[in-house]
Amino acid sequence: MALSSETVQKALYLKEQTVKKEEHRYETDLKAAIAKNPRIREIDTELAAIGTSLLGYSIKGDLAAIEECRKKSEALSKEKAELLSKAQVREKAVFCKACEDTGYVSGRLCECVKSVARELAVKELNDIMPLEGSGFDKFDISYYPDEAKEKMQKILSYCISYADSFSKNSENLLFTGKSGLGKTHLSLSIVKEVTKKGFKVIYGPAQSLFTAAEKERFSYSGDTEKLDEIMEADLLVIDDLGTEFMTNYVQSLFYDIVNSRLLKKLPTIISTNLSFEELKARYTPRIASRFIGEYSLKTFVGNDIRVLKKAKEQK
Repeated sequence: MALSSETVQKALYLKEQTVKKEEHRYETDLKAAIAKNPRIREIDTELAAIGTSLLGYSIKGDLAAIEECRKKSEALSKEKAELLSKAQVREKAVFCKACEDTGYVSGRLCECVKSVARELAVKELNDIMPLEGSGFDKFDISYYPDEAKEKMQKILSYCISYADSFSKNSENLLFTGKSGLGKTHLSLSIVKEVTKKGFKVIYGPAQSLFTAAEKERFSYSGDTEKLDEIMEADLLVIDDLGTEFMTNYVQSLFYDIVNSRLLKKLPTIISTNLSFEELKARYTPRIASRFIGEYSLKTFVGNDIRVLKKAKEQK
């Protein structure tokens, strides 16, 4: 699943509106030009008459008459172009030559639509998470103490490489470490880059994701849209694992999510303030065993960067 159908439909709608806007601009300019110079309309009438004549000559096989029609047509078209140019009427712009602004090439979605859809996906994600405040270029190693800099630089480099080469077969990641060490920042940075590539990403704090799925599960509608998105996304990012209200259902749901995505070989990134020992104590041994065997552990070290930044601002 690269881009959601909803996002693609929005992109197609925006393209359609852009094309319609350009057509309206052209028709408005053309109408104004004709009002000032009726000769433009006369040329269109003459060209239409030539087209009718050409059909008859083609049936008869009258090559001389066909050639004469061609010359007249070229002369009239040239005259019209000069009149439109003088009236400053621009031809209708073609925004994408590959699809001729239809949005499709050989029945497949054109790259121009995919590009808009990716931008929309990033914007939609930014509405629910601070993507603009994230980015690998904004991850400042200088906030980490000397003894942590080398390790955190390696984690940063790894995350950059992970996002750059992301595929549905990418590794599962487990970010651990105390609060304020950059786990969410790097998670969002990965989300930002992966979304730009057109992959479908689901991101959210553990509490929000599990609550949404639980409400859906016990609603009367029978819909499983949110859970399906969580299970099927190209990349799932669960932030702040361990802050969710634990129930038997949440315990079971979390295992199902982890296990299902492992079976489908879909990557998941989980960040938590809990230590690995605390994770094993909070969740079932089955989940802990999957963390050990299937996830690449990245332990963040250092001091709370939010506190350091606040102290710097106050100075």
